[in-house]
This record gives sequence, C-alpha cells and structure tokens, in this order.
Amino acid sequence: MSIEIKHKNTGEVLYIHDGFVLAGADLSGVDLSDADLTGTDLSHANLSDANLQGCRLRFANLSSAILRDVNLRDADVSDATLAGADLSGADLSNADFSGALLRHADLTLAAIQGLDLRGANLDGADFSGADPWDILMAVGL
Repeated sequence: MSIEIKHKNTGEVLYIHDGFVLAGADLSGVDLSDADLTGTDLSHANLSDANLQGCRLRFANLSSAILRDVNLRDADVSDATLAGADLSGADLSNADFSGALLRHADLTLAAIQGLDLRGANLDGADFSGADPWDILMAVGL
C-alpha cells in the first residue's frame, strides 16, 4: 500500500511511502487527514502542525513523537503508544485514545472536549490548562 504525504496548505506531495515505518521522519505541516496509518511506526517523528483529522492510527507507535499543535480531531488513536509524546496545543476533540499508552505525554493546553481516554495509561501525563471536567469525562468517570 502506498501512502502520499501532502503539505496541509499547498497540497504538494512531499513524500510517498510504501511501508509502515516513518520513525524519525520530519512530517511537520503535512496533510494526512483520513489516512489509514494503522500500526505505523512514527516514533520520534515530527508531526507538529500536521492535519491528522479523521486519521486511523490504531496500534501506531508515536512514542516520543512531536505532535505540537497537530489536528487529531475525530481521529482513531486507540491502543496506540504515545509514551513521552508532545501533544501540547493539539486539537484532540472527539478523538478516540481508548487503551492508548500516554505515559509522560505532554498534553498541555490540548483541546480535549469529547476525547475518549477510557482504559488509557495516563501515568505522568501532563494535562496542564485542561478543564478538569473534560478530563473526567474523557476517562469515563
């Protein structure tokens, strides 16, 4: 399966990938909206300012990835690994992170309205600036 990675503003094809390992790649500003990246290794990748709206990232490895100001609205990130990921300022509205590993992830000032975190590992995750009610709703309390 071939994946085209396009710039979110210009639509220019920046990268064509025929596999599922993009570890350490600089994908900042790309448009991967609605892409199926299930099981993809994106560890240590830079996805800051990327559009991942509606993206399927189930079982993906995003450990230590830079996801600052990323759009993950309506994305399926269930059972993914995001240990140590930087999600500060990200839009996670209505995304599914159920069962995800978010140990020591930075979610400072992330938009989390409607986020599903049921069964997620949040040990050491930083939700600074988030509404406590949104956090309680996200974890299913």
